[in-house]
Amino acid sequence: MSKKELGKEEVAEDVSLEKTEEIEPVQQVKVQKKLPTRVWVTYILMFIAIIGIVTFAVAFMMGYRLSLTGEIERTGLIQVASSPSGANIVVNGNQMGVRTRARFSLSEGEHWIEVRRDGFDTLQGHYTVKMNDILWLDYVLLFPLR
Repeated sequence: MSKKELGKEEVAEDVSLEKTEEIEPVQQVKVQKKLPTRVWVTYILMFIAIIGIVTFAVAFMMGYRLSLTGEIERTGLIQVASSPSGANIVVNGNQMGVRTRARFSLSEGEHWIEVRRDGFDTLQGHYTVKMNDILWLDYVLLFPLR
């Protein structure tokens, strides 16, 4: 290519650049689609479900439980540990079905609690369970019978 041809190409490029600057940009029209009713219903149901789950979780953490009779009752937590371990726990005359070292919930109020193990003395007494509180029976020493 000769110098004249190179110069013509540069001039042509300059002219084309000038022309593109003069052209106004095309305005894009934004089209907003309406969400279908099914999507809105799904969003609303998900919101209600999340609110329900959070409410249930908070109430559970605060010590509320659903009783066998279908009533909501306030509960407290009891932790029992004994030496020697493996003792049976009896609450209000009913076997709890757990052995020491154990944690379980009891309804709020006064309870008669016994910690028993064959060949050892029994710890027994009235204890008050408070809502959203922990009753610690951690240092239960059971002495052998003579």
